Amino acid sequence: MKTREIKIFIFLFLVGICYSSLYAQQDEALSIRRGDRGKIEFARFSIEENKRSFDRKSENDVNFLKSMLQVKEVDEFRLKSKTTDSVLGVTTKKFQQYYKGIKVDNAQYLLHIRDGLIEVMNGHFRDINIQTVEPSLDERQALQRALNYVGAEQYMWEEAGRERFIKERKNDLNATYYPKGELVIAKDNLREEDICIFDN
Repeated sequence: MKTREIKIFIFLFLVGICYSSLYAQQDEALSIRRGDRGKIEFARFSIEENKRSFDRKSENDVNFLKSMLQVKEVDEFRLKSKTTDSVLGVTTKKFQQYYKGIKVDNAQYLLHIRDGLIEVMNGHFRDINIQTVEPSLDERQALQRALNYVGAEQYMWEEAGRERFIKERKNDLNATYYPKGELVIAKDNLREEDICIFDN
């Protein structure tokens, strides 16, 4: 019986540590706005020295996002871009969300950093719960369905002049308007669920 009580105590202790760390982060926030599903869409943090109880350093960016958004093991953030406004002294890092290695459509997060510390976070995180990331159509089939749906008489890649223009503009003989599919996780608005599709 004592072993069971010790296990319960250890479990409660570990849960307490996790929650205290999360609440310390949220106590530091001057303002937080959450989306419909409770995930943070915007947060601004205190810049006062004595209120920094957790790691908001720029180099800790991905761990910070994962902690604040309470993501699953299969969720990841990949740096998409980094820009610095030299006048304001603010660096903005844009991250793309991936689920099981597949890009999540309309799911990006920005961190705004000043003097090496994250001051503001904003964006959209999608809590994905799908059984498989294997698409039911291949890239060719997905493109054919898209073309059938649009039903245009002619497409830009079918016009020799436009194809010549893009090759010259990009200085690349392989450049084309012909769509290249990308496997993404997107919301199926008709069925109100997430699916894995090719985005052309």
